[in-house]
Amino acid sequence: MARICGPFCLVAHTLGAATQHFYKCAGFGEAGRASVHLKTEPMKNAIAQVVRVGFALALICSSLACSENGASLFIHHVPVPDPSDECKVTPDPSGLQILHGTLDKSLSLTYIQSFVVGNQLIPRGDSDTLRPETSRVQIYEVEVSVFDFLGNLLTEFTVPATGFVGESEGTTPGYGLTFATLIDAGTASRIDTSQGSQTVVARVKIYGQTLGGLEVETGFWDFPIYVCGDPGNFSCIGYSVPEACDDEVIEACYLGQDSIHDCREIEDQANVSLKGCDC
Repeated sequence: MARICGPFCLVAHTLGAATQHFYKCAGFGEAGRASVHLKTEPMKNAIAQVVRVGFALALICSSLACSENGASLFIHHVPVPDPSDECKVTPDPSGLQILHGTLDKSLSLTYIQSFVVGNQLIPRGDSDTLRPETSRVQIYEVEVSVFDFLGNLLTEFTVPATGFVGESEGTTPGYGLTFATLIDAGTASRIDTSQGSQTVVARVKIYGQTLGGLEVETGFWDFPIYVCGDPGNFSCIGYSVPEACDDEVIEACYLGQDSIHDCREIEDQANVSLKGCDC
């Protein structure tokens, strides 16, 4: 789990383990009590130096967060795309949020989503000394696990990703965007919706690297998805009926997921007849 631990940290942990083992063998622990006695002053000094270096490196390592780091990088929310503006999303923490997803399998067998990602790493740049900023994060990978409503694992996979998250400003995190597939066609086909619907949970973790080379990752983040519909059978997603049949069709940002669709688009794509959609 300690993905951001580098060779420097491994040295510290190795020295720490060696120091602990020496103490036991030297009679300071129960496993080796009074089994070895230090008889020379040079040996005492050498061991004391190893102890000091080991503890110093361990302290430095802990300050560099040599553990799973879910606080520096975090998933804030799923933003609502704007279909009237080319389905754009923005990394605005106060923007509209999608709290659960919907996938209509009569229209699509994949579910793709965007994420607003926050970065709380402290800025390191200094314009006076021309020191570049290294706390900005480049996202490169998303790990996804999908569970059914009983908690059984349906699938897990890792997908490449891209995104950039700026550094924090004081106590205000920096924010950025990334995209990932949460349900692929193989998973969707295994979710039985022939008699109704199911709610599944996509568990997401995002990985990135700072411009300074530090590996960072979010904590696990759960997102429920309501899966319904059946290919070639029926559609379940909400729809709107136009006032006139010649009105412009506003296409959904992602066919078959989340938003209310124009009934004409559903009839065209799913080959179904919807009540009230008489165009």
